[in-house]
Amino acid sequence: MQQFMTSLYNLITAWQPFIWIIAVIVLVGDGIMIMLPFQDVKDKGKRALPGVVIGVGIALGAVVIAKEISGAFAF
Repeated sequence: MQQFMTSLYNLITAWQPFIWIIAVIVLVGDGIMIMLPFQDVKDKGKRALPGVVIGVGIALGAVVIAKEISGAFAF
């Protein structure tokens, strides 16, 4: 069990920077959609914003929670 949790912790630690990068890219992309002068694109960006923010929060929160859980199992 300890080896599994260590492997899980190492995997999460390795992927965490990529998850941050993807989250920033998605938020910047939605911000660009809102800034564009086309009303239909602006409306789509505004409609997508709550889902994007919630999704980014879930993804980043899952990383932190999984890291804490796998760190708690260290014997």
